[in-house]
Amino acid sequence: MTAPKWAAALLRRLAPPGRAEDVLGDLHEMHGRRVQRRGRLIANAVTAFDALDMAVALFGLRVRRGSVTENLRGPDPGLSRDRNHNSRRSQMRHSLEAWTRDFMHAARALRRAPGFTVVTVATLALAIGSNAAIFSVIDTVLLDPLNFPAADQLVIIRASAPGSDMPEEFGTGPEFYVQYRENADMLEDLGMYRRGQTTVRSDDRTERLFVARATPSLFTTLGATAALGRLPTAEDPPLRVAVISHWLWTTWFGADPSVIGRSYEVSREMRTVIGVMSPEFRFPDDRTALWIHAMFGDENEI
Repeated sequence: MTAPKWAAALLRRLAPPGRAEDVLGDLHEMHGRRVQRRGRLIANAVTAFDALDMAVALFGLRVRRGSVTENLRGPDPGLSRDRNHNSRRSQMRHSLEAWTRDFMHAARALRRAPGFTVVTVATLALAIGSNAAIFSVIDTVLLDPLNFPAADQLVIIRASAPGSDMPEEFGTGPEFYVQYRENADMLEDLGMYRRGQTTVRSDDRTERLFVARATPSLFTTLGATAALGRLPTAEDPPLRVAVISHWLWTTWFGADPSVIGRSYEVSREMRTVIGVMSPEFRFPDDRTALWIHAMFGDENEI
């Protein structure tokens, strides 16, 4: 049985002149015995470790021989050598050799104890995953909190349906919003929204933009204020007024204040712009271009 071709090619390249056949012969012989005792799959894995181990040893031998040859040759009178540079190269070479020896020693130890190796890898994976999850929470809550007043008092209510084909979490329906609004005494304010894409037309410009249809209470819940104009109220006709984002105001309308009070086609309906949000307000995400006033629990719900 012969060892994997890539291992043989690697060792053939690194072996000293005239020794390649001896090195490959030892590798093929060990691989053949392993195939008979453990099967081809395990033999290939173990032989791969051995090939890497032998490759590192041969590489180190080449490095040391090259260094000895250079020292025996002596300084070249036609070249100016920097002693500090040579010293740093020597230190880096010794550090690399020490790290390589430690790595191969650890690899051989793990190879001899496959059960321990599985437990070690699983433990490392769990530890790395836990650290990543904890950091994401810390980054969101402490390092990069929500850009709203009293952000620590804000909560989001999501639905779940274990055992179904639904996602792990998804948005609640309007009936839940009505129930929470009327019966949840622990909630000071409550807003609801839905987001998606729709066609927006302004003069000769037409694009698909991200839109959020939201109750007026969403803005009061978040403590948001308009940079220009005003925010929707419960007295406004549902689905007839809208608030645009600051970037839409500046890119589409050139930051013209007279945009307030004008009507534009959004989702095949004319909506009147009553306000412009501040640059910091980017809810539910940075892509949201405008917010349409909507109500829940009636025929015109979102």
